[in-house]
Amino acid sequence: MPKKTNKTNHVLNLLVNGNQVKSDASPSEVLQSAPQPITGSQITVPQASASPAAIRIVESDQDSNHPIADAIKVSLEQEVALMGIQPKSPAPPQEKEGSEKIVPDKELDYQFVNVMEITVKENLLDYMERFGLCTCLRCQADVMALALTRLPAKYIVVPQNAVSPLLNFFSGKYKVSIMTELTKACFQILDNPRH
Repeated sequence: MPKKTNKTNHVLNLLVNGNQVKSDASPSEVLQSAPQPITGSQITVPQASASPAAIRIVESDQDSNHPIADAIKVSLEQEVALMGIQPKSPAPPQEKEGSEKIVPDKELDYQFVNVMEITVKENLLDYMERFGLCTCLRCQADVMALALTRLPAKYIVVPQNAVSPLLNFFSGKYKVSIMTELTKACFQILDNPRH
């Protein structure tokens, strides 16, 4: 073990005492000048109060005439009263009497459309006939399901009267990926037909 130098003694002294001692002090002098440990009777722990702190209610003259503020105040007072009676069970949510469910209108001006699904449906029979597949409903459903599974869904929200122009635009944009997936699906069904 290396010998303790004056520098080591000085650092130890600073750590122990927090003040400087002569650099030529012996280790026994350093230990004698060290602070004494604290005993259990010298430690004081603050006690927690038995009752919770009082809740302050601040009222302003300007806010006292608002019906919304009054409704909130009544609601909060009811919750505090319930908490005082039953602190362990939460209060069930209360439904407002004036709340009504919003019923969607049957005649909407717009609709959402999956561009990929419509485009695959339009091209399905053409590709199945090109590759010599059976065009029964079961084979059509299989080819369409395989193609749509591999294609990402592309939804658009359009007005009722503008569906066709936007479908033409998006079908042209995704034509290559639709053609590729329809071809793959046709070959897979051709290799493993269901009937």
